[in-house]
Amino acid sequence: MTIVTVLLDSSDARSLVGWADRFGQALEEDVVFVLAGDAELRSVLDLAAAELSLTLSDLDDVSSEEPAPSPRVVALEELAAADLAAKVLELTAAPGVTHLLLAKEKKSNRRRSAIARALFDRAPCRVILLRPGRSDPEATGSIMVAASGGPHASAALRIGARLALTEDRVVTPVYVEPPFSREAEQVGEFVMKKILKDADLGEGDHIVPKVVVAADPVRGIVKASEEQPDLILLGASEAGAVRRSLFGTIPERYLGRDEGGAIGVVRERRPLGHRLKARLERWLDLTIPQLSRGERVALFEKIRSGSSWRFDFMILIALSTSIATLGLLQDSTAVVIGAMLVAPLMMPLVGAGLAVVQGNLPLLRMSAQAIALGFLAALGIGVVFGWLVPIPDLTNELLARGGPTLLDLGIAFLSGFAAAYCLGRPTLSAALPGVAIAAALVPPIATAGVSIAHGEYENAQGAALLFGTNVVAIVIGAALSLYGGGIRPKRLQAGERPWARYALVLLLVAAAALSIPLGAGLVTTLRGAAALPTADRVALEESVHAWGARVRRATWVSSEPAILQVVVEGPTKPTPGQLRELKKQLTVLGGKFKLRVKTELVVDEPDL
Repeated sequence: MTIVTVLLDSSDARSLVGWADRFGQALEEDVVFVLAGDAELRSVLDLAAAELSLTLSDLDDVSSEEPAPSPRVVALEELAAADLAAKVLELTAAPGVTHLLLAKEKKSNRRRSAIARALFDRAPCRVILLRPGRSDPEATGSIMVAASGGPHASAALRIGARLALTEDRVVTPVYVEPPFSREAEQVGEFVMKKILKDADLGEGDHIVPKVVVAADPVRGIVKASEEQPDLILLGASEAGAVRRSLFGTIPERYLGRDEGGAIGVVRERRPLGHRLKARLERWLDLTIPQLSRGERVALFEKIRSGSSWRFDFMILIALSTSIATLGLLQDSTAVVIGAMLVAPLMMPLVGAGLAVVQGNLPLLRMSAQAIALGFLAALGIGVVFGWLVPIPDLTNELLARGGPTLLDLGIAFLSGFAAAYCLGRPTLSAALPGVAIAAALVPPIATAGVSIAHGEYENAQGAALLFGTNVVAIVIGAALSLYGGGIRPKRLQAGERPWARYALVLLLVAAAALSIPLGAGLVTTLRGAAALPTADRVALEESVHAWGARVRRATWVSSEPAILQVVVEGPTKPTPGQLRELKKQLTVLGGKFKLRVKTELVVDEPDL
C-alpha cells in the first residue's frame, strides 16, 4: 500500500515530507514523493530525509525482485499544470495506491492551486489536503477531528485515531450541537457515540470525544481549536464555510509554520460512479449556460408559488378541465388546445423535478399534493360533464387519447425538459405556451372522466395511462434540464438518507414499466398501420357495401387491447351476425383485435 505525496513548491516541501513520514508510519504504508521537476525540491527532500533518517531511492532504480525501500521518489519533468495533474492521476489510479497527500498554501498561486484542485476533485484514492504547520515528528500536541458523520468525516476520524495510537497521543473528535434545548450536550454525546460507532471506533485512552454547544459549527470548531492541537482534520463534507473559515479565519500565529499546527481536509475514496458524475458536471458547466445565483433564486420562487394547491390553482384547474371536456365532446381540436393553455398542472410537475434535483422534500410534498388534487378535481369534472352531455359515441378527440404509444413518452419528456429550460430563462418565456400545448396534461384526465361516465372503461384506462406517462416523463425531463442548468443536489447532513436519489430511481423504473404497454401500442400501430392492408380493406368495403353502406374511415384507436374502429355511412346499423362475419374476413394482427363499428345514419331521398 502506498501514499503518494506531491511536492509542488520548496517552501512547503520540508513540512510536507515530515507529515508524509508520520502518516506513512501511522497507516503502515510506503510513501512515494512526486517532484514537479524542480532541482530545489530534490535538495529540500534530501535535506528533510537526512533530518528524519529516511532512506530515499528513485522508483526506476528499485528492482522488482527485491522489496522496495520506503519512502521512494518519482521525479517528474517540468510540466504544465494540466499535464502534471494527469500524470499524478494516472499514478494514483495504480493498484495499491490508497492515499494522496497535497499541500494547501497560504499564499495564492494559480498554477499550484489548479493542480491541487484537480487532484483533490478527481483522484480515485483517499485525499488529504494539508496546510502544513509544525512538522516535528516528536510533537506531543493532540489531534482534533471535526466529527459530523458521513464517509469523509469517518475517514478523517480513522486517520486521526491511527496517528494518535502510533505516536501515543490523544485524538479529540469534536461534535458541535446547536443550543436548541437544555439537553443539547446530552444529545450531542448521543450523536457522537453513533459517529464513533459508524467509524468503527470507540472511546479509549487515545480517543477523548468532546461536544461543543454552539449555534454555528464554524465557531464551535474554532472554539475547540483554542487548545492548540497539533493537527486538525476535517471531512470533505465541511469543505464549504467550515473549510474556508479554518483555512482563513484562525489567527495566523496558530497556523504559522514555526509554532502552529496543521489543518487538513480528508476526502474519502471516490468510486467510479462519483468520478463519472464529477466529469459530467464539469462538462455541463462548460457546455451549457449555467443559471446565476439570482436566477436560481427567482426560478425557485416562481416554481414554488405555482406548485401549491390554492384558490387560483383550483380555479384554473376547474376552468381548463371544463373547456377541455366541452371541446372533447364537441370534437373541436381548437377548443382543446385553448384548454391546454389555461391548465396549471405543468408548474407542479416542474416543481417535482426541481425537488428531486435539490433534494427538497417540502417542495416535493407540495408539488405532489397539487398534482394529486388537480387530477382528482379534473377527473370529477370530466365525469360530471360526461353524465350531463349525452353523446351517442365517443368523439374522435376522445378516442385519440385512449391509445397512447411510446411516442407520447418522448413528447412528454421533451416537453418537461423544454418547460424547465424556459422557466429558468425569462427571455424564453414566450415559448411556454407552445410547451403547454405539447404536454397536453388536462385533456387526458377529462377524456378518462367522460369515458368512465359513458362506460368506455378501456378508453378511460388508455387516457389514464397517457396522463401517468406525461407526469413521469415531464418530471424526469424537468429534473435533467434543471440539473444541466446548474442546479445541483444539496449535501447530505449526518444521518440523512439520499431520498432524492431513490425518487429518481423510482421515476426511471416507472418510465421503464410504462414503456412496456406504450411500446406494445406503438408496435400495434406500426403493424396494423392507420390504414388496413389492401386485402383487408377490399374485404371491409365489400362487406359494408353488402349492407347498403360505405366505409368512411378505418383507424386503430387503442393498442392494448387492439381496437379497430370503422366508421360507416348507411341507412341502418349492422346486425351482430354481420359484425362477426366481417371480423372473420379481416386477417390483420391475426384476428387478435376488437372491432368497433360506428354507423352514421344517412337516408337518401329521391328528388321531388
